[in-house]
Amino acid sequence: MTQSTQPIPTPVGRKLERGIRQWLPGVAFILMCAACLWLSQFQGQTVVLTGEVEARELIISSPQAGIIRAILPELGENTDPVYSNVSEGQLIVRLDDGSVRQTLDELQSELLSLSRSVNVELARVDSNAEATQVPVSADSTSAISGNKQTDNPEQKLANELQAWRLGAATIERQLKQVELARLKLQLRQVQFSGLAGNKINQPSSTSNSVNNERMEEKGALEMAIAKLSTDLAFDGTAQTNQKLLSSVDESGLSVAVRSLFRSMRRRCELLQSRLAATEKSANALDILSPADGQIDKTHVQPMQLVEPGAPIASMIPSRETYAIGYSRERSGIRPVVGMPVALRSLSDPNLRFASTIESVGPKIESIPSRHRVNPRVEEWGRPVRIPIPKEMAIQPGSSISIELIVGENSN
Repeated sequence: MTQSTQPIPTPVGRKLERGIRQWLPGVAFILMCAACLWLSQFQGQTVVLTGEVEARELIISSPQAGIIRAILPELGENTDPVYSNVSEGQLIVRLDDGSVRQTLDELQSELLSLSRSVNVELARVDSNAEATQVPVSADSTSAISGNKQTDNPEQKLANELQAWRLGAATIERQLKQVELARLKLQLRQVQFSGLAGNKINQPSSTSNSVNNERMEEKGALEMAIAKLSTDLAFDGTAQTNQKLLSSVDESGLSVAVRSLFRSMRRRCELLQSRLAATEKSANALDILSPADGQIDKTHVQPMQLVEPGAPIASMIPSRETYAIGYSRERSGIRPVVGMPVALRSLSDPNLRFASTIESVGPKIESIPSRHRVNPRVEEWGRPVRIPIPKEMAIQPGSSISIELIVGENSN
């Protein structure tokens, strides 16, 4: 015969004590977590965004009309320049100098013709001065600096002689400028032939002989350019001749000479302006790389005629200085200029680089699909622009993790 057992009821006080012992640690832990979350609202927060390093495309355009002679001549004629690495200041495109040389020849011909006309007038004035025994001062300004008209024929001959001498000196200086520009073009040609010659497979003896000849020619041209530049810099006519030509007192000249002198002065001024434009054009024949990077694509071919401003090639800089991120509209975080951030590369998330927000976009924009949680669901946010620290090595166009640190003092 079995006996029924009844459970002994536990007192309420004992149950309460047991419950406190079992659940108190868990409740305390939950309360501590809640307190931490609540305090974090007033302390530093971190909101993680996905950003992207800027990838600019630099368009290299032609500064003037001309014929494309070579694109990246250091690579050789049979090498495609696309995706080639270039450094800042490297020669990218070389334009043909035929039009510049032709203009220099035309300027030289006009200057020589004008010089012959001036020499004829000088010879005439010299012969008249010798016949009348007119003393001529060596100072080119003393005889033409007066403002009063004189009827003395001897004084007029002296004025005419000094005026034509001043014109001859001005023309001589312009001829030196033409010669200097031509020498620079020759040196440019020698340097280009050196670049092209290095890519041609030749026997060592032949290559050394050609290189030696090229170096000798280059040295001779550099010396000639230096000498001519020094002469132009220290001959004392760099600024005085043009100024004196325009300030000559024409009242001291006879009527016939006055008309010839005005014509000569106008032609000198016109030739000087054309010479300056030609020198500027000659300096723009070589197009250099604006930054370190890679050629993305080319828009022209060698021996193609291009117009001023026409795109020649596009390149991507190897390093960018800014990253763009988007603060989501629903995140409740309002980015401000100076807010501290931390940047992490997705390829190496262990490295963390500190930076600050430099600028914030003026409106809410559609976030690119690449940076959405679900690429198919459209999201909206406000763009922020952040400088990339120099020590952070990252490729243009790379994705980057941006941590907005809320609550810290902004710079």
